[in-house]
Amino acid sequence: MKKLLIIVIVITLTGCGNGYFFETKATYQASASNLNVDVTAVGHVLDGDDLTDGEATGMITSSKFSDTIYFKANTIEFTLIGCNEDKITNPTSFTTSLVSCLDRIRYSGYNKQELVELGEVIQSTAYGPKGTYVHGQTNLIKVIRVNFETNRGYAKNDE
Repeated sequence: MKKLLIIVIVITLTGCGNGYFFETKATYQASASNLNVDVTAVGHVLDGDDLTDGEATGMITSSKFSDTIYFKANTIEFTLIGCNEDKITNPTSFTTSLVSCLDRIRYSGYNKQELVELGEVIQSTAYGPKGTYVHGQTNLIKVIRVNFETNRGYAKNDE
């Protein structure tokens, strides 16, 4: 009986997967603020879970200024926002930090409500494919494209 129980447990455990790795590439546009955002998010979602705590990185550009604003975020907070060679690590607020960057580069043509939603949209990509905003899920931000790549096994960096 013990032998049968061990066999059942081994078969059950080996039959369980360990989830999947994801890489999300998305482009969003804050039209009123004339900002374009490219986001790449990576992470690992466990089997049975819908969301995870991945990492999103990317850049914000505009045809109205030549600088590029870089960011890094997880599902809890933005950990880095950089502009004009200045890096704000562990910013208290994405919107406040982004406004500070825009002010430094002397750009005032932004819509603050758009910046708030933009922060939510960027940060949500770190949750994985099911947390990422797609067409029809935003109020002010325009979804240009969203591509998901998932695979079981090893992450792309580990291959």
